[in-house]
Amino acid sequence: MFMIGQNITNQEDLMQKTVLQQLFNSIAEPTPDLQLQIEQLRNVLSIDKAKYRQLKTRLPYFVSGIFHKGIRRTENFSQTSHFVIDLDHLLENEIDINNLKAKLVNDERIALLFVSPSGNGLKIVFNMSEALFDAMQFKLFYKTFATVFAQQYNILPSLDKTTSDVSRACFLSADKEAYFNANATPINRNDYIDFDDFMQIKEIQKELKSEAVSNTENLVFSEPKESMSENVLSQIKANLNPKVAKKEKDVYVPQALLNAMNGLQEAIEGKGLKLESATNIQYGKQIKASVKHLWAEVNVFYGKKGFKVIPVSKSGSNPELSEILTNVLENYIYTYDEKEYERAFELS
Repeated sequence: MFMIGQNITNQEDLMQKTVLQQLFNSIAEPTPDLQLQIEQLRNVLSIDKAKYRQLKTRLPYFVSGIFHKGIRRTENFSQTSHFVIDLDHLLENEIDINNLKAKLVNDERIALLFVSPSGNGLKIVFNMSEALFDAMQFKLFYKTFATVFAQQYNILPSLDKTTSDVSRACFLSADKEAYFNANATPINRNDYIDFDDFMQIKEIQKELKSEAVSNTENLVFSEPKESMSENVLSQIKANLNPKVAKKEKDVYVPQALLNAMNGLQEAIEGKGLKLESATNIQYGKQIKASVKHLWAEVNVFYGKKGFKVIPVSKSGSNPELSEILTNVLENYIYTYDEKEYERAFELS
């Protein structure tokens, strides 16, 4: 089961459940409107890449997981039995798209294969033999399988490594030669990762950490739009009713989380990000970081099940930076947990 949405820029966009056959039909037999959008996008791409990225967000999109209330947020993630591998910049990497497609259609594991909206990439959909219910486990499995798959076909330079988040969306395209296999062999995650193997998980975490740094360095920046500073806005609000004092909310932050925050700034800034703030919230901390004019926020909570890192969707925040910040914090927490475990073992 998949979910499909129409307006990815709307954080409250309600997605609807769909199946792979319907996705294939939408791509192989596109509506006149979708076909026209794709043609226009490819024309724009040859002239203005920034404009292309902006216009692409108007396309319908789908996700490979199920989300509570149909809202595409990591905290709403329920489960997934599918995943999508994204191959980009094939031409730049001297990979012939038609030759690659001819090879891939012989792979019995591939359920759906189609050309991306840019015309210079491929989207590959796989089924899983068992559903995954944990976002971090999905990220770890995806990283492992995608790397093995890309190495198998010698296409590692074109592998988009930022698509490991369960909430990552895939835009629909128009490809009358799209490939669909209703009887594709499902992927058994146990063939690629053992979640009980501490050393394997640790190694994958290190690779994700390294990629987070690389993605930060490769972010594409655009000129920031002029906006009122927070101080100016605060002054205006204060002048509206200066006699009304804002009541501070009482929040509880677990001591374990406060202890973990000691090395936070060094961990974030060591990856090329700037820590803007670490605000107390109920049972957690809201971390805001930036790179140049881009910013993102992530909540870190601590409860009975340990630490949990959740991206925050806000108007103006950068989705790509949000994913990078999430990866950085998850790796930091993972390393911190490991050190605490070793310290406790030494004291016992």
